[in-house]
Order: sequence, then structure tokens, then C-alpha cells
Amino acid sequence: FWLSIPGTSIDYPVVKSALPGYYLNHTFQGNKNPCGSLFVQGETEQTNERNTVIFGHNMKDGSMFADLKHYKNKDFYENHKILHIYHKGKRYEGLIFSCQIRGEEELECYQTEFPTTAQRHEFISSMKASSLYPIPISLPEQASVITLLTCYGRAERMIVQAALVCYTE
Repeated sequence: FWLSIPGTSIDYPVVKSALPGYYLNHTFQGNKNPCGSLFVQGETEQTNERNTVIFGHNMKDGSMFADLKHYKNKDFYENHKILHIYHKGKRYEGLIFSCQIRGEEELECYQTEFPTTAQRHEFISSMKASSLYPIPISLPEQASVITLLTCYGRAERMIVQAALVCYTE
């Protein structure tokens, strides 16, 4: 699928692989490249999961997920709170509800499936509570979550999460 955040340099295809870490150093065409690709790990269908985790490098040249680091600033969030996903002929719009910096050992944000609605609500509440600043929005009950994740220094991760709130064909 394709991921875009208007007003940022984030405008890339997102690929998936069952090979752990393959796209850390391969382009979406399969060529070796230190920039890698934005990717989803595993074999699940991307936007149909309750939380789709998209990994990408924080490149010094400003490419890939480098712009995620700007979400530590609430003013940047205010001007870039919507993301778009294009998947199988549909355009999804996501509303960003949490911006976090977490230690690399903190794995809660990687949870992808929620057996009950209550568990999904608990996850979203926890992610909103962990945000660097409050984002007072309410989300549709059945909204899927998209988690964007990149390195932030040596032992931390920048995490930006959005709920897919609507789509068009």
C-alpha cells in the first residue's frame, strides 16, 4: 500500500515481508540500499488488522521516517495530524491520536490484535495517555490503528499512531 502525510516528506510505498528485517536494507523492488523501505513485518493483510505497525528508518537526509521526530513538537502535530493510506483502490484517512518517545524495550505499542473491543479501547487509552502531549479526540469504535515507528537516538523509538477514520473508493 502507499502511505502519505501531507506537508511532510513521508510519501512512500509500504511493503511486507515474512523475512525479519529484510526491508531494513532493501528497497521495495528488492535492491540492497541502506535506506531500506517502509515495511510491515509478517504475513497479515495490512490495513485489516486492528493495529498495523509500520517500520522505517530515521534518515539523516530527511527521507523515510525522518519527519516523525518533528511530532515531539505539538505545533508540528497541529499542522500534520492527518495521514493517508492508499490500499486496493481505496483511500483511507487517519487521524493521529498519539505521539510518543519510548525506550526500545517498551513493546506495548507493537500489539497488533485485540480479541475484544474492551482490549482495543484499553490499548488506545494507554497509547493516548503515553502521548507527549494531550490530543483530545474521540475515535470511532471500530477504527483500525496505524503505528508508525522509527529510531530516535540509540535506545529510543519515535512512535506516531493514527486511527483510520474513513475511506473512499
